[in-house]
Amino acid sequence: MKFKRHRDLSLILCKKDPDTLIQLGVKGRFPTKYNEFFDKVKLFYTIASTEAVVQNKLAFIKLTPEIAATCLAELEEVLALRANFDKEMGESQVATVSKNVALHNLSEWMDEFDTIAKIALYDTPQQLEILGVLVKS
Repeated sequence: MKFKRHRDLSLILCKKDPDTLIQLGVKGRFPTKYNEFFDKVKLFYTIASTEAVVQNKLAFIKLTPEIAATCLAELEEVLALRANFDKEMGESQVATVSKNVALHNLSEWMDEFDTIAKIALYDTPQQLEILGVLVKS
């Protein structure tokens, strides 16, 4: 993972320059939530690609503005894929809910059908068994 490597190297390089670490957004613990992570990555590479003072420092770890811009482009691609994933997940959940409602309605209809069939075919239990309704002999 590029960001983790660049973040770790920046922490080592700028350990005596907390202002730069804060500016890059790498001070503190590694982000664990998706949104937090994506925000930190965007901040880090945006500063790395636009701030000349920071660029001079990061050149020591071979993090050039071009590499930072490439990483930002890759982040945008990941964000687009994540948005598509979230959309698909939402659609899947909606489909599951409507499927469950349909199955519930079908189950109620089948219960009603079985009741009516038991009444209609009370005298011919073999006919009920053909329909799949088990009858005690």
